Amino acid sequence: MIIDLATGFGVVFVLIMIDGGNFAAYFDKHAVIVIFGGATAATMMRFPFSTMMHRLPMGSRYAFSMRAIKPRDLIDEITKIADVVRKSGPIALENMEISDPFLA
Repeated sequence: MIIDLATGFGVVFVLIMIDGGNFAAYFDKHAVIVIFGGATAATMMRFPFSTMMHRLPMGSRYAFSMRAIKPRDLIDEITKIADVVRKSGPIALENMEISDPFLA
């Protein structure tokens, strides 16, 4: 993830340098206000404020954790969950142990 973030910043930096080093051409305070203000307003319309404040640290932890998720393992676990629901119904999930905390 660090490499991806550094690559993204590097691409933007190279584009600014190719354009003559004029950072102001790529930054507009009105656009920043519209983008972040709009995203915040849309989130606040969808979720109560207390939910947002409770989920923000948890979401940040999942977004920036360096935990590697193997897609095959996740697919296998979802398949097991689907089999349990299909055979025994959704109530049977209460007794099932799920190893992935995000999936749980």
